[in-house]
Amino acid sequence: MSYSIFVFLNKKDLPSLDQLQEAITKEGFNLRFHVDFSFKEQSGGVPFLINNDEDEEYDFGYYSCSSEEERVDECTKNIFEDPQEWEKILNHYDYMASFVFSSSTEAMIGSCITSAVLAKLTNGIVMCEDGPLQTADEAIQEAKRIIIETEAERKSKVQKSGINRTPELWRAKCLETLKKINADYEENPEYKKSSRYFEFTKLDPSGLIVSQNYEKDDDISYNHSVCYIFSKHKESIFKFGSRFDKSMWQLLDEDFKNEANYSYYRKIIHSHYKWYPNTFQLMERTIRISEEYILPYYRSKVVEKAQILLNLFMFVQSILDSIHLVKIEDIKDIEENVMLQEYLEFKELKLPNHKIWEKYDKQRFILLNALHKAEKLPKDYKYKETFVEAMDISFDISFLDVLITYANAFLVTKDELPNMIQICRNLTEMQITKFEHQNVETNIVRSPSFSKVSSTQSLEKTFLNKVFDRILKRS
Repeated sequence: MSYSIFVFLNKKDLPSLDQLQEAITKEGFNLRFHVDFSFKEQSGGVPFLINNDEDEEYDFGYYSCSSEEERVDECTKNIFEDPQEWEKILNHYDYMASFVFSSSTEAMIGSCITSAVLAKLTNGIVMCEDGPLQTADEAIQEAKRIIIETEAERKSKVQKSGINRTPELWRAKCLETLKKINADYEENPEYKKSSRYFEFTKLDPSGLIVSQNYEKDDDISYNHSVCYIFSKHKESIFKFGSRFDKSMWQLLDEDFKNEANYSYYRKIIHSHYKWYPNTFQLMERTIRISEEYILPYYRSKVVEKAQILLNLFMFVQSILDSIHLVKIEDIKDIEENVMLQEYLEFKELKLPNHKIWEKYDKQRFILLNALHKAEKLPKDYKYKETFVEAMDISFDISFLDVLITYANAFLVTKDELPNMIQICRNLTEMQITKFEHQNVETNIVRSPSFSKVSSTQSLEKTFLNKVFDRILKRS
């Protein structure tokens, strides 16, 4: 169920996003718009960050009515029962802005803050759905009251649970537990400022990166998962396993139902933690299982896809090395470029207001322009969005479509492509020992009890290190 806050104002007074941001900060609110948005020209979701958390993005809906017919219709249906009330408003203001949110507390707070400050900047008035008219100052005080009450409710929930642990304490304890298993684990600095995401990594002998990752579920618990990644960058793609998107339980249920000992490990593994006396003993056991059972499975899947990924990464590097990227505001011939116009139509983007673009569309457009200028696009090329998981990638998929779809990820990790290519070369060498590798893993996971499962370090010393030593000597 959605809920709306309405601001009545005059359109000529609408501020720019920078002016609105400055006023929000001046009022003491910790809300920041990090994606360009035009309140004059755009409707839809407005993303924002709150409380200095760079990894937790929220949004509210923004819609506007400028014609009198639209405003009369909206007012009579949703706001005022007495026609005299809305007639007074219509006579004084020519514009109505609606801020819409549903069940998210943060979206509600963002709507309250933005609507109240917008009203103050424009000498407008505010009205909550089913509520009284408010002056801008009253709406600002109401927003501050809601923030105080919400924080008090959150603290009360934590206190009642008897578990009062900060993200910093969770972070330190998770790393301490991981280092018991393998001293090489270290925190990924990409997420050090985040209270929602933690990631701890170590280097696999192949050059792949093992990720043990944790996502905040609520104020007192975290979900835990694991994967292989090619880069520590938060925008990197092609993971094998889960990087914040699925729990360990989900991985087992989706990928391991036909594997040996699935039922046994499904019963004893944990992927959702609240801080109790035995929490980190359970986490330690889960980490060991992930290294003995889950990661070897995904390592074999990386090996299966290594040749395809090698070809993809080499293709991407050759393309990126041969083009010149131009900032979107410096692209001069958009109107004459049929291919770029087709992309704009496909994504329902409007020019010349480039600032309203979501960053991924913006990067794709920049890349398409560079490819066009360098004559790297086939004749009559039609871009097709191709979001593909690493385990599903195949030679049937257009590498060019993959490059453009993941333009942002490939551009920010461009300097890491040579290393990613070398990793894939190492992994293609593993295919000659793949069957033996799987046999070793199968023997381990069939151990009758957890206490008898060998440690990951001993596995690597007895088998994997020998394999990779031989591979690295050849390369």
